[in-house]
Amino acid sequence: MAAWGYHSELDAARIQAEQVHLAAREPEGVTYREVDAGGVPGIRCEPVDADTDHVLLHSHVGGSVPASAPVDRRLGGHIAKAAEAPVLVLDFRRALGTQVPGAGSSP
Repeated sequence: MAAWGYHSELDAARIQAEQVHLAAREPEGVTYREVDAGGVPGIRCEPVDADTDHVLLHSHVGGSVPASAPVDRRLGGHIAKAAEAPVLVLDFRRALGTQVPGAGSSP
């Protein structure tokens, strides 16, 4: 794969995706903390006055190749603020970063 430039194109796409979130404003009144969600790392985005009876689940751009939880952190914060509820942004493996993704293997 590396001979075809695959990894360099993949790296470029991931770097570009990680730069996109820098253009978004940080939502006011939202706190973030890293959490363990049943063995899957995640980021909990919680507005100051959130109703914590429920938590919204956000899967970063759906099993994507370039995106990750840190990339979607601000988006999760904006969703949390608009919904007035905490949002959990899961940080699962990105496609093409794992040989054979599957249940029971480490994230």
